[in-house]
Amino acid sequence: MNKFFTIVTLTIIVSSLAFGYEVGKQDDTGRIVGVWKSIDNINNEPQAVVTVNRSEKQLEGKLVFRGLTQNGEENVTVELTITNASFDGTTFSFRVTFPGPEKMVTDWELKLRNDDEAAFDMVKENGKPAEDAPSFVMKRARTN
Repeated sequence: MNKFFTIVTLTIIVSSLAFGYEVGKQDDTGRIVGVWKSIDNINNEPQAVVTVNRSEKQLEGKLVFRGLTQNGEENVTVELTITNASFDGTTFSFRVTFPGPEKMVTDWELKLRNDDEAAFDMVKENGKPAEDAPSFVMKRARTN
């Protein structure tokens, strides 16, 4: 009988710990949700803006880039949908696909330095480590 109570007690404790861990993971997303703007500007606007939203249990959002050259046209602004998003408590990782005939796929990381500042780097281009990739310091503009 004592073994039974011990097993039941351990089961309850382990379940509680697992539930608490999952709740804690969900609460961490509040650290990344919001609008993040680069301190680098193009025409008095942030060169990069990352908007992160929480939709039920998933993170989603968009990336806006200004000052790009695309198809020979300069100072182009693009708005890209964030896919494959994940957040581990300090790093928000995601993928965006640039439009055009070549459909360049890039992987990015927004690494929190504190609750209002982050490093924003492109880490992969078309599945390969990015060389001489864009890098930004981002400031949280607001939470969603």
